[in-house]
Order: sequence, then structure tokens, then C-alpha cells
Amino acid sequence: AEITLEFTAEVGLASVQLETADGRALEIGVSPDRTFAVDHAAPLPELSEGAYVLEWRAVARDGHVMIGEISFSVTGGDA
Repeated sequence: AEITLEFTAEVGLASVQLETADGRALEIGVSPDRTFAVDHAAPLPELSEGAYVLEWRAVARDGHVMIGEISFSVTGGDA
């Protein structure tokens, strides 16, 4: 129900966006949390089968901005 982003140093999470593989944005209800921490959790909505991209942006204590993305797929379970 959530994803945890783990960093090697404390960062402030500036934004998190979730999109389908075709670029359609999904609402995840994450407000920027500039509290400095190594781990940041973001809730995920119920996801249908398909491919997704989670894009994140974080800020280091020195003001350095980092961006990244995580691609993943949701598949059906064994019946």
C-alpha cells in the first residue's frame, strides 16, 4: 500500500509523482515533506495490472537537488 524511498544520506522529499506507462498521472496524495530523513514513505493507490513510473525529487541539506525514477509493473497473482 506504500513505497519507501531509502537514501544514503538525509534528504528532504520535494515531490513524488506516479504515472502510468503512457504518461497519465495518478493521484497519490503526497505533500512535499522537507523533513530531512534517510527513509521517506509514500502511499500508493490501488493499482491495476500494468506498468508504472514513480518519479521523485529530493533536496540535500546543502541545497543540491536530486531526481530519479523507479519503473515497476503490477501483475495478477496466481489463481
